[in-house]
Amino acid sequence: MGDAGRGLAHGDLARRPGPVTSRPGSAPSPIIDAPDPVISARGLGKRYGRGRIVAVSDLSLAVGRGEVVGLIGPDGAGKTSLLQMLAGVLRADSGAATVAGVDVLRDPEAVKAAIGYMPQGLGGNLYDALTVAGNIEFFRDLRRVPPGVYRDNLDRLLRATRLLPFLDRAAGQLSGGMRQKLALICTLIHLPDVLLLDEPTTGVDPISRRDFWTIIHTLVVSRRVTVLLATSYMDEAERCHRVSLMHEGALLAEGTPDQLTGALAGRLWAVRGVDPDDAVAVLSRSPAVQSTAIAGREVRVMVQDGAPDVAAELAGAGLAAPGSSPSPPPLRMCSCITSRVTAPARAPGRCSRGRAPHPRRPREPRPSSALRP
Repeated sequence: MGDAGRGLAHGDLARRPGPVTSRPGSAPSPIIDAPDPVISARGLGKRYGRGRIVAVSDLSLAVGRGEVVGLIGPDGAGKTSLLQMLAGVLRADSGAATVAGVDVLRDPEAVKAAIGYMPQGLGGNLYDALTVAGNIEFFRDLRRVPPGVYRDNLDRLLRATRLLPFLDRAAGQLSGGMRQKLALICTLIHLPDVLLLDEPTTGVDPISRRDFWTIIHTLVVSRRVTVLLATSYMDEAERCHRVSLMHEGALLAEGTPDQLTGALAGRLWAVRGVDPDDAVAVLSRSPAVQSTAIAGREVRVMVQDGAPDVAAELAGAGLAAPGSSPSPPPLRMCSCITSRVTAPARAPGRCSRGRAPHPRRPREPRPSSALRP
């Protein structure tokens, strides 16, 4: 049952935690090389369709106590299958996995007392016909939470999620953000030591997303809860200690957000002070330019390593761009790794969506992983 017997310390969910870093007073340092990781997968594999479809292929990872690890990757990468196998709701075909000291493949039922698993979808673990209170009570009974601990934990979770005024409302009548908050309460009601979250904030409004992460970070700081989550939002992935990039059931890359972006080939430029359409028309003719994207009055240009200065190239075409400078690549640029694996070769200078960049104005790529303020 994790720490259900002692409850949350007073104010655990009331204070706003800082970002997950190794600075004193913030989240604890991640445990990457722990000898006994809380979550461990070794050569994990899963196939569907009588073995024809590979969901997860020979995947290995380790997550230490108090660590937040994000899984990113395109649809069908295997993130959901991986989380389901670790949660004991999907049997692996090969490999080994332990969660909180439990051999998941040998005893999948035993692991469920130590984890909080939140499936994909807006409140995918809820019963729409039950009220907010009814859903919480159902999971209380399912988890056998002691009455005193239940009351104490529920009060803090309701205040943190601001769902107290809606206890009598049916779950089917809640907004998307409210459903996810209720689902989080049901996931946390027994205070698990491990959280497995499958795209928990997809389709949720920005305020609810912020509240969600406030709760998660508080649990990591105060109780060193271990979190493995899949997300399609790169700003959320940047809050994690480490990020694992999945594609076609395999891990393509793993590391801190800074390590992943630092390993990207090429350089990113931010071009300012010139008409964006004119800049794209000039730069798209350069074989060194891999992609261009217009963001407001700015053009973001990805160029090959060793390419000439972008501002100088524009100046040579008679376009002065005094505000242009190299820019650190955001984590969402790591999607280029998977696109380079799967996308056919395209002519140099074409925009990232494969359309001719001029005269039609290209738009900034906006996948589901686009950064949000």
